[in-house]
Order: sequence, then C-alpha cells, then structure tokens
Amino acid sequence: MERLKSSDSVPCTIKKGGIQNTAFFSSVAKSSVVLLMMPVFVAVFNVEASTAGVYFIADGFAYSESKSIKSIADSNWNVELQPGDVSFSVDRVEAGVSLGRWQLGYIKRYDYYFEYSPETADGIHKVKNKTPLVPGEQFDLFLAANTMVSDGLRITFNQEYSKSFSYGVSVSYLRGELFNDGSLSGQAEVITDKEYEFAFDVDYYYSEDKLFDRVVEPPQGRGYAVDLVFDWQVSSKLGLGFQAYDILTRMYWENAPRTIATASSDTKEYDEDGYLIYNPVVSGLETNQDYVQEIPRKIFLSADYSIGRYVFDMAYRNYEIKSFYLVGAGLNINDTSKIGLSCNLTASACGIDYSNHWFKFKLITDDLNLENALALELLLSASYTF
Repeated sequence: MERLKSSDSVPCTIKKGGIQNTAFFSSVAKSSVVLLMMPVFVAVFNVEASTAGVYFIADGFAYSESKSIKSIADSNWNVELQPGDVSFSVDRVEAGVSLGRWQLGYIKRYDYYFEYSPETADGIHKVKNKTPLVPGEQFDLFLAANTMVSDGLRITFNQEYSKSFSYGVSVSYLRGELFNDGSLSGQAEVITDKEYEFAFDVDYYYSEDKLFDRVVEPPQGRGYAVDLVFDWQVSSKLGLGFQAYDILTRMYWENAPRTIATASSDTKEYDEDGYLIYNPVVSGLETNQDYVQEIPRKIFLSADYSIGRYVFDMAYRNYEIKSFYLVGAGLNINDTSKIGLSCNLTASACGIDYSNHWFKFKLITDDLNLENALALELLLSASYTF
C-alpha cells in the first residue's frame, strides 16, 4: 500500500459484529454511448468507413484453492474446505467500435485478489459451522485483500510490422467504484472445543468497511491501466504470443477511509449452544487519506504449432499471486473456424473452445457442476464489420 497524504485522524474504539464478503460475479456493459461516438471517432482518426465495426468481449477467470467460487460469492462457509492460501477473480466486459487499427470501447472491470493462511481459513470454517475445536491448538491469522470494481473507456491501437509480427497497445481511463486494500495478521489459540482467544492487527483502506461497520462516504477513484500484446508468426507452423495486462495500473482514491486497529477477544459473548460469538472489541485509528491502489500485473506467454489441420498450443500465465500452465489441441474446420480442447494443468481444469471470423467461445472448469468449481474460465466475444 502507498500513502500520499493524511487528513484529520481521530482515535476511536469500535465493536465488530461480523465478517461480510464481497460477491464478485456480476457485470453490466454500457456500450450504447460508445456506439453513438462512432461518427466522431471516424472524423478524429480519419478512418475509412468501410473498416468500421463493433465488438463485444466478456472475459473472466476465477480460481480458489480453499473453497468453491460460488461459495465465496455467496459468503457461504457450509461447504467442503480444501487446503490453500489463494483466491482471486479477474473479469472484464468490454463493448465498442473498431475503426481501422483503432478500437474504442466501454470497459467494466472486476478485480478481486485474496491471500490468507490455510489455518485462518480452517479456523473460520470450523467456527462458522460449529465444528468442535481442538483445545490447545495455536495458529497464525493472516488475510490480505486487494479488490477493485471500476469502469471507463479503453482505447487500443493495433499495428502490423509485417505479415509475421504485430503488436497492440491499450490504455484505459478508469473510474473507481468500490475497493478494499489491506491486510490482517495475528494469532489465535483454542481454549475449549467451543471457545478460542485471538488478537490481530489490521491496516486497510476501503470504500465500505466490511470489518468494523464504520459509516463512511465512498471515495472517488480515478485511474488508468496499460496493456501490451505482441504476436509473432515465426513460421508457417509456429506462432508465439506475449501479453502483459495491467503492466501499469493505478487507481487514485481521494480522501479514502482507512482503519488501523488492534483487536482481541478480551470481551466474550456466547450463543445458546455455548459457542463463542465472534464480536471483538477493537481499538485504533480511523482516518481518511488520499491513496494509490495498484493492481497485480498479469504476464501471459503462449506458443502454438500446426500440423496440417491440427493445432497444438501451450501457455504460461502469471497473475503475481499464482502461476498457471495450460495445454490445448484444436482442429481447423476450415480457413476461419476452429474447435479445440484446453486444459489448465495447474488448476486441474479442462474445457472446450470454438472460434470463427466473428465469434469466440471458451469454457474451462474443474467441475461440470459449476456450483462446486474451484476454477472457472469463460470467454465470449463477437464482432461485426460494416
């Protein structure tokens, strides 16, 4: 986290009622405004009308090591828990116009990154489900969150140096809607099968206080994102790709709420079954400060090799907090259409993909019952040239 400047700070004592989680699957595209700008775009960039078109892209990847994606979205702990320390979701919806080498679109982004200790997830899971605890057990508490919901305009320039090499540069102007950036760390000890003690420190910025229910005025966010894409057709059979998303992404939050606090279980309450109610007394500092939020970079490498009508590909994707290896095989149905199978080896997920000159679809998951899926990738795009 990076702090720019401070405003008034007020000491406070706060009581915590409960933990809430942010759902991270919903998307709405506002493409009509962009489409109405097409005549202006043509005039500004002096593009031939015959090269004009429209496009739509919905692209998302969600992955969780500890519990299903849907259970995280629903704040549901009554599910099977797996060992793990990472959960994240990266989702984009974009719609706009394409004019020659240029594209201008409205983009909606959902970025959710969570890191935690397996002991923290296991402890919360047991408490939520009233599973008997192990007296004397001690474990560290750790949870870090970096989330952002934003929208804005994205402009892309594509250039071909030759028939074998091309690149694209995209710049987005973003308006921040919601965010949470910070961490919690401490220790916990089990006293009886129904009772535990804990102490933790927290320091985080937010638009809505999910920890201590502080009433705040949501801050205004303004920022940008830069993406780079390179494609190289090495030979008639071999192709290489490089994509760097959010290579430089910053969101500037004006007068963002911040809480720096210490919590403990000194004051205890119990439910009718004798289980400890999580309701700590927290003392600390509530303040508002200008803040710069950074989103993790995503670096993708890919290679494909053709043998007749068959195409074999492999890819490496790095999301900073987790890396993935993928393989796939496809069949060129004709000059413009391809169908294939893809597998994310790291996530133990597989699926299908199909593409032609105007439409693309991909679905990869580790469980056909999507309610239980720990990994889910979805791509849906369409384009039309006038």
